[in-house]
Amino acid sequence: MVDWKFGSYKLIWWLIAMVMCLPANFISGWFQLIVLVIILLVLFSATFLFEKKKPQLKEKNRQTTISYFRGICFLLMVIIYFAVTQSITDFYNLQFSGMFPLLCLALLDILPSFFTKTIPNEY
Repeated sequence: MVDWKFGSYKLIWWLIAMVMCLPANFISGWFQLIVLVIILLVLFSATFLFEKKKPQLKEKNRQTTISYFRGICFLLMVIIYFAVTQSITDFYNLQFSGMFPLLCLALLDILPSFFTKTIPNEY
């Protein structure tokens, strides 16, 4: 069963996170780390407040509908990450290389979230 609401929620969350972290990709040094920490604090605070209003969107109130799907997605993302980083010469010198691990983490979280269901009477 596909859970469009929770999957869409995770997709929108990761799109907002990527858009917010994109400007930090063009900054270098310690200031980049400070900007990323501030962005993540704001994002997680907003997420906490939103999930407090809508407890059915909390990760702990969800149950997967496909066994071992998160593990399969993890294995695929690791393979894709290493395949891309090894196949492109000078990958770590590219501007996009800072966002690629975040993109892999996003896909690792988004794909399994479409295959969940709400645990009844948990909230």
